[in-house]
Amino acid sequence: MRNSQATKIGGLKKEDVERRILERFPNLNDNQQYHNLFCSYDFHENEKNLLEFWKDVLEFLFESIKNSHGMRLEEILDYTKIKGKKPLGLNNVTIKLIEEGELIPAGLLTNEDYYKKYFHDQVNVKETWGKWFKKNLSG
Repeated sequence: MRNSQATKIGGLKKEDVERRILERFPNLNDNQQYHNLFCSYDFHENEKNLLEFWKDVLEFLFESIKNSHGMRLEEILDYTKIKGKKPLGLNNVTIKLIEEGELIPAGLLTNEDYYKKYFHDQVNVKETWGKWFKKNLSG
């Protein structure tokens, strides 16, 4: 029973997830490209193609595999283990995508400062009703 659970990710068989990723990203079937895409990501400008590739993979995972707006990093790492290898640079890629506002960590979903930083043009920076009420009621 344990072995059947180990081959599933989020209710999907690991083999099916890997097959769908390889179909969507056929460059992973080329050994040299596969090697280059699974190398470390060190935040260098010349690694932009690596960042863009993994951004596309994450988008595919969210939209086509998981049908979700979010996933835990551990789950992403499980999904992206291809041909028995985890991408070395994916942790740093997610950090960079968070810095760019492309990914939002769950802990920041309720953080007002995060929205002010990345969505300042859409966030009403005026005092909220709750804050005004609390300040004026206690004053």
